[in-house]
Amino acid sequence: MVLFAIACWLSLVINCGAIRQQTAQLFSPFQISTPVFSEFLLPSMIKCIVLCTQTDNCAAVDVIQESSSVLCKLRDKIQASTPVLLVTDPPSQQFIIGTWEFIKHINTCIIGFNDIILYGISVDECKATCVSERAFFCRTAEWLPANPTRSSRCSLSKDWKDSVSDGAWENPCSVAQEHIVYQRMPVK
Repeated sequence: MVLFAIACWLSLVINCGAIRQQTAQLFSPFQISTPVFSEFLLPSMIKCIVLCTQTDNCAAVDVIQESSSVLCKLRDKIQASTPVLLVTDPPSQQFIIGTWEFIKHINTCIIGFNDIILYGISVDECKATCVSERAFFCRTAEWLPANPTRSSRCSLSKDWKDSVSDGAWENPCSVAQEHIVYQRMPVK
């Protein structure tokens, strides 16, 4: 509850005081793996996050508490091909600047990259399950609606268009024309 309150407060501070109208999201236990392009020793976590929002090429910030100050590491913009990694016991808190949204790809499927398959749920439940998944950072929710001979199918994957081999991302989908892939992408 305290972490949620801090995140909400940070979101308000970032939206009100920053040049870029962005939010800062804590995706623990996930962290992005883009390069650190600058480091600063600052008096507070808030100053670190605001610095990132005021820097055009900053996508995320790592905050490491060091006695009375924080080590602030600014990370380069997230590229579509840069994965978000599961980090066990991360050494720092990382706030990703911006939000994530689903991009819809009709008549598309990913062949052979299903991490979790669920049956009998709605498309909204499929996307919500992708967002709330904690075993891996879900990047795609592949949806196949129900028909008279089968129930609906939801395939969740840590992979996306730019992370799979050329033949794995199919458009049009050879398995079933009704497939829709919802690819989770960072909004800059």
